[in-house]
Amino acid sequence: MKEIEEFIDKIIGVRLNKWLSVFFALLIGSIIFCLFFDTHIINPSDISWILEGDRLQHYIGSYAFRLDDWHFPITKTTLIAYPEGVSIVYTDSNPLLSIIFKILRPIFPPEYQFFGMWFFLCWILQALFGYLLMFKITKNTLYSLLSAILFCLIPAMFHRIMHTNLIAFWIILWAIYAFLSDDKNQKKKEVLFFVIFIVAALTHGYLSIIAILIGGTWFLKIGIRELKSKSFKAFLFLLLRFCGLFFVYIMVLWVCGFFYNGPTNNTHSEFGHYSMNILSPFDPRNSEFSTFFSPIGFRKTVEGFQYLGVGVIFLYTITTLFIVKRLEIKVSGVFLIMIILIFGALTLLFKEIPLYQMVLFLCSILFSGLIVYSYWKERTKFFLWLFIPALVGLILALSHKVYLGDVRILKYSIPESGLGMRIFQTIRASSRFFWITNIILLIASLLWIYIYSFNKRRAFGVLIICILIQVVDLSRVTLYLNNNEPTKKRIDISEDLKEIISKAKRIDFFAANDYYVSDMHISLLAIAEKIPVNSFYMAHGNGKITEEKLLKNVKDIKEGKMILNDTTLYFINKTSELSFPNNLGLNFYNLHNKLYAFTTSGFDYNNPKLPIISRKEKTLTDILASLPQKEFLVIVGKDDASTKLPTFFSNQLDEAYGTHLSNLQFCESYIAVFQKGKLIHEAVSGGGELIYKEQLNEQNIFCRSVGKGKYKVAASIIINERELSRNTRGLNIVSLNASGTYNTLSFDTYRYEYLK
Repeated sequence: MKEIEEFIDKIIGVRLNKWLSVFFALLIGSIIFCLFFDTHIINPSDISWILEGDRLQHYIGSYAFRLDDWHFPITKTTLIAYPEGVSIVYTDSNPLLSIIFKILRPIFPPEYQFFGMWFFLCWILQALFGYLLMFKITKNTLYSLLSAILFCLIPAMFHRIMHTNLIAFWIILWAIYAFLSDDKNQKKKEVLFFVIFIVAALTHGYLSIIAILIGGTWFLKIGIRELKSKSFKAFLFLLLRFCGLFFVYIMVLWVCGFFYNGPTNNTHSEFGHYSMNILSPFDPRNSEFSTFFSPIGFRKTVEGFQYLGVGVIFLYTITTLFIVKRLEIKVSGVFLIMIILIFGALTLLFKEIPLYQMVLFLCSILFSGLIVYSYWKERTKFFLWLFIPALVGLILALSHKVYLGDVRILKYSIPESGLGMRIFQTIRASSRFFWITNIILLIASLLWIYIYSFNKRRAFGVLIICILIQVVDLSRVTLYLNNNEPTKKRIDISEDLKEIISKAKRIDFFAANDYYVSDMHISLLAIAEKIPVNSFYMAHGNGKITEEKLLKNVKDIKEGKMILNDTTLYFINKTSELSFPNNLGLNFYNLHNKLYAFTTSGFDYNNPKLPIISRKEKTLTDILASLPQKEFLVIVGKDDASTKLPTFFSNQLDEAYGTHLSNLQFCESYIAVFQKGKLIHEAVSGGGELIYKEQLNEQNIFCRSVGKGKYKVAASIIINERELSRNTRGLNIVSLNASGTYNTLSFDTYRYEYLK
């Protein structure tokens, strides 16, 4: 070992001091980031790579907050969920950095993004805390720096880049570092944990829970120590300080908006829906995450990615062999017979599980058991306590729906109502808790190999080999990182839409049964003009106040009590059946693929190029009555339109206009075009697609119907390059009145009976 250190000293020329070692740790994080990421994302003025998915949600929340005035709670913005507003805690917009950059907005404008810099910072801090943690125990600079490399190559960290806050694995390392620090200055350590809890909470709630699991275990350890020594007074003061810190923690969360307009409760917790499969640590899920392993075909969940990497799997294998050798564990005949019997029993009990999956499962149990047993056997109490949060994290990650491959091997009940439901709803993405298990096991292996290895050179050799294997295994992850940079261009929204948004004083979204009621790209355009929006895509659904407001609005619309504002631009889903009986004559503009924009007649905007869509005709009877007066009318089928097609409608069309709609068969494609009360085109196909393209009354019409076949089912009615079809199953109908107003309707004649 000394020879290695002397060799390093000769190469560098000086003995590594504390600050130089820290510099090298920071350099390691920087190099790994630059190797895997396109560094253009650090540019704060470049938002092209965050214009889709969760990243866009996070950016808009932060942008609105930094653009808005200060409110209470301090993370609240009223540009979203207007007028009640919402805390950006619920848009996952990294409240900690958003607050900092709001203070700095004179030099860091609100439209700038900080997420690229945040990614860079996370890899730097991951290396730093990985180094500090390992040096705390080993006191060896080189081994700690090499370990820092491995901490920066955790595959799950790369996988989380679509969620900008959850890559902060360094917070977990920071909490473990605090846990392993000297307990002599106990009060300072309590304050340190408090600071970690706050930083974690203001980064993301799941990281806060993980940090609390680690810190809570330390408080438990100290409390048990005081009780064992019969220091009841010290235990009481510890308990009082803990309660005091917890109270201050809750107050900080309150000030930071954690309890303002929080999400509504769902009817079920969804705990277990995002659980981890037992085989997830061995499954790269796609070829971009492993050079050596192929994806394992089994039931997967959205949050279930927990691949370790071949380098780490190799490390765990070598650690197991080292433990067996050091503890002189002898594999007796009785032990082998027990293993064979257990393996046979499990194989018979779960016949559906492939043998190799069962072997991986048993190897995982063997390694986990051996590493915990070895630390207990060596009486390494300073680390042994950390296996408690590791075990809790594993249990939460697996949830009450424990799957081994495609087979559920364990199930148990959890509270699905009241407080229990709220708790499990809060931690529903439970797979994330395996991060703490993964990191603690990684630290345990690295420390074991160094502390208890018979040969320190061998420990260095193993670590270097593990790093090389892990780097090669993850060499293709750059493909994943590049593929997750959505479009690298601003979303293409028409100039008409931009112009009409700029004329509004506020934006309101309405829908009846959607998961959320908003459009993020429209919201981004509005917020850039400081125009507030009434609804937005929140984590865990809309806030309670917002949900009540939206439900009341829908109720008022249905009852005809909704009074619209002349300065508000409203949006409604194309498939929505909401109507406005007290606001006839509204201008419905088809401005977005899935949305109608509509205003009152007093709205300050008039563009003859935009199609005005009427909502007056709503039934098949209305269609029959008005058809003779239409400039043209188009009927296009999608999927199946025949099963519950009303005979009163099809028979009258056949008799009055000469169609053959009554003969429509299951999943046949269908197009019919009428001009001024006459059928000018009809086509039916038993499979494949139908196309109609013509110019009628200076309107360029393109129709496409797909009932079944090799093409995806569809119903498209494009007029003057604008899609007007609702594109729903059954009959999709678009017509043009003499006044220049379009009407667009859809009827699911596969599922529903239409009586009029």
